[in-house]
Amino acid sequence: MCRSDETEFAGLLFLLPLIDELAIIAEIGADPQLNQRPLRWWLNQLARRWVSGDDPVVCTFCGLLPNDDWPWQEEPPIDESERQVIEQWSQRLIDCLHKRLMWPPMADERLIDRVIRRHARIEAEPGWFVILFSLGQISTDIRRAALDLDPGYLPWLGVVVTFRYE
Repeated sequence: MCRSDETEFAGLLFLLPLIDELAIIAEIGADPQLNQRPLRWWLNQLARRWVSGDDPVVCTFCGLLPNDDWPWQEEPPIDESERQVIEQWSQRLIDCLHKRLMWPPMADERLIDRVIRRHARIEAEPGWFVILFSLGQISTDIRRAALDLDPGYLPWLGVVVTFRYE
């Protein structure tokens, strides 16, 4: 069952390998407070920091097929301490992007917008996501920073993620 949808924020998926690299996944697993919530719930909260929850890339970022139902609808709302955790993680990701991209100094929100605001088509089936960018979306800065290298299989997400330019 393949699903296809379009997004204006496909660059959000460039952050998936950084989440693992920055040990955010390990933090969730090791902290009894954090691992009371499902991993996908945390990823959803992080994605919604920058992208509207109804954009299909949010589902993909969480390892779900585009426009899947949220499996954690019964979860209590985010509390202030959890919101602070999301803010800390988002700042770590932004700091990592500043270092990798070596762009002239700019506001954090502008940086993240320049990285994630990329039109693409998401073709997804259980366990396999292909993100199809147009050739016009190629950025030498993004390539040099190795952000658009195929992450491949992400065991903590349970999917293979590939990026293609066509």
